[in-house]
Amino acid sequence: MKYIFSILIVFFSHQVFSIDIFEYENTKGNEKYSTSLAVSPIATGYEIFVKLEKTELRSIVSETYEIRTLAYSNPGENSNLLITRKGNAVEITGTVKNSPVNEIICISDFPWHQFPELTFSDFILSNKVKLVYWTFVGYNRTMMKLGAEKVQVEKITINGRDEEAWRVLVKPEGIYALFWHADFWFRKSDGAYLKFEAIDGIGEPVTFMEFKKKIHTD
Repeated sequence: MKYIFSILIVFFSHQVFSIDIFEYENTKGNEKYSTSLAVSPIATGYEIFVKLEKTELRSIVSETYEIRTLAYSNPGENSNLLITRKGNAVEITGTVKNSPVNEIICISDFPWHQFPELTFSDFILSNKVKLVYWTFVGYNRTMMKLGAEKVQVEKITINGRDEEAWRVLVKPEGIYALFWHADFWFRKSDGAYLKFEAIDGIGEPVTFMEFKKKIHTD
């Protein structure tokens, strides 16, 4: 499970009136690189565009960033999928390595979130201690249930500024929690994302991702 973003090139599918671009600095071992995530408001919520290390995502989300549809593309393996939530079922259609796919995955009532950098601000500002949600895992076409739990308020330094931030522990529900977890930090005052760190697998170096700036364009 990776939150590794590369420089994003955005092609909007319809007319938009503004775009917010969030820029991040990433460190993994000796490797450093910048990444971006773009968000545009639409009538029903937001449209989000991200280009990952090997895959591209385009999503329509609600005003609370719950996923409605997710377009998943992996050009390297000729895979293109459209993932759509229909009640407590997720429909996956498209192709994987040029072979047709038509699958249904049953899930429960928990929301579907794919972008923690945007998802957790309401949670941080609420009195809730834990947020449980679903997320799509592309490499094996599954829906994984994750839990995000507030740990404590800490003082951290981001972009040369001292910030008071909630540390949030994110890990899969159940036995998979033994194999992966991540820590996020969100500004206490407004819930804005500040920092992330995780290990992608056994023997892998720690991945850090820090917020750098937000660019607004009309």
